Amino acid sequence: MTANPIARLSIELILQIIELIPPASHFDFACTCKHMAACSSNVLQRHRKAYQQYRAASDLDPATVPTLLRSALGRDDPIPAWHVRAFEVWRDRTSWEEWKVYSFLKPMKDDPESNIVSCKLRDDDIADYLDTLGHRLHGDQYEKARTQAESGNDGILKMLLLAHCPRIERLKFITQMHDEESCLNWLKTLISNCLASVRDVAIGVVSDTWMDERSQDSSSHIFVHLLRLPNITSLYFKDYQQEEDDHYEYAKDIPPGCSSLKHLFLDNCDGERMSWNLREALYKAPCSLETVSFRSGEAKLEHSDQFVSGFTEEQGPSLESFMFYDFGRTDHDSIHGYRCYAYYPDTIAGSSLKQVSINIKDIELFALFMERDNEVGEDAVEAYVRHVADCLGGYECLILWDETGSGHAGDKPNETKLIERAIVKLIEGSVEEGSVEEGSVGEGSLEEGSVEDGSYTGLKAIYLEEIEHRAPDWGRVNPGPYGPIPRDPRTELCLQDAIAAGKKHGVDVHTLTNKNQMLHEISFPEAPD
Repeated sequence: MTANPIARLSIELILQIIELIPPASHFDFACTCKHMAACSSNVLQRHRKAYQQYRAASDLDPATVPTLLRSALGRDDPIPAWHVRAFEVWRDRTSWEEWKVYSFLKPMKDDPESNIVSCKLRDDDIADYLDTLGHRLHGDQYEKARTQAESGNDGILKMLLLAHCPRIERLKFITQMHDEESCLNWLKTLISNCLASVRDVAIGVVSDTWMDERSQDSSSHIFVHLLRLPNITSLYFKDYQQEEDDHYEYAKDIPPGCSSLKHLFLDNCDGERMSWNLREALYKAPCSLETVSFRSGEAKLEHSDQFVSGFTEEQGPSLESFMFYDFGRTDHDSIHGYRCYAYYPDTIAGSSLKQVSINIKDIELFALFMERDNEVGEDAVEAYVRHVADCLGGYECLILWDETGSGHAGDKPNETKLIERAIVKLIEGSVEEGSVEEGSVGEGSLEEGSVEDGSYTGLKAIYLEEIEHRAPDWGRVNPGPYGPIPRDPRTELCLQDAIAAGKKHGVDVHTLTNKNQMLHEISFPEAPD
């Protein structure tokens, strides 16, 4: 075997060659032969140190951004910037007096003893950094950016860093502020030209520290710009709000199929303050959205049924999960659809959804509405159970929430027990996908979920903790000298028939009391922490 010709060079020349090799090739070069590996020991040690220190970087230490910026622009060792895969923006500094290491416990105004970090940039360095953006800064943007950087505002510096980090994939913003000097606002100038490596973005992540800054300004344009990131796959956005009477045509900015987004998580979304124009554009913008999630908060998710119908109709075969988190846990009226609590089950009939979260009251309302289709001579209670089971058929994972009893005329007595009977019917009729004979799908408004012989396809798991915890009518049948005596729910185990049916038929029934071994590993879309 011919010896590596480079190995014949002096060690000094080999070390100079290593410094000229891009960071991505250092390891490959070291693997060419034992001599190259020995010569590369120092550079590989620098890689290990940079990986540990900067793989998940943040602006907590003010020295981090200038250090990585010099690295990314080739003014210093390029290895640290090459290892940055995630960056967290906790808070934007607005003057040189704020260039201190952020403390989680004390705001800067309450911590006068902390020292200012000495890393002030030279004016010519700032100009050189801004010049790297070339045509991306238009009009007076260049002068604004230079003035802000010279006065100690680090928002523009973080934007420059994100523009030049070659492998950054995840951005997390604890701050929601997007005023003129913020990093989040400056990012709008880069989204269509840079940040091609960014995959996951989270805005407004709660840290439970003094740095949780909530913006009161409209967030619609920031939200829309993030959807246009070239390769975005996941977007978490907290506290979305929009100006009233906003009639802007958002379809101009996010036309159908323009976004690569796969997973959308809206936390505390004010549905009333998301305009119809934006909602319609949002439904169509992703080319293949897979999951949509909403989480309850102080704001009211108005038009929830329109969100469900819009996404399921426009995203077609790609949409697999639609989740609602923490709704119905309190008396706070946090969600509302047209003549329903969240959405009617037939809204998603025939969709490709595998994992769905449904308000139990909407299921009950739908079953009462379907009584008009009862078969001749069919018992009303049995028909109710059948309608509930039919509207839940065809999904792999069901999450039922809120408490039983819709509060509307026609409520059934002991409705929670009837819901359990429907769940048992659903479980006992569940069959594996592909085992239903072709042509066996029946007619009706929920034809994709039910089958003529009473079978339902694909159910793997059903989550009942929420309705079990809030069930209002368990066991209210004990006679007493002065009328029925409600039992203490804590003295009666609930949903035992459903648990037994699930164990027998291989369906995981998640309740507060079920200790059986679960058969399926179910994952859900999660908010970042």
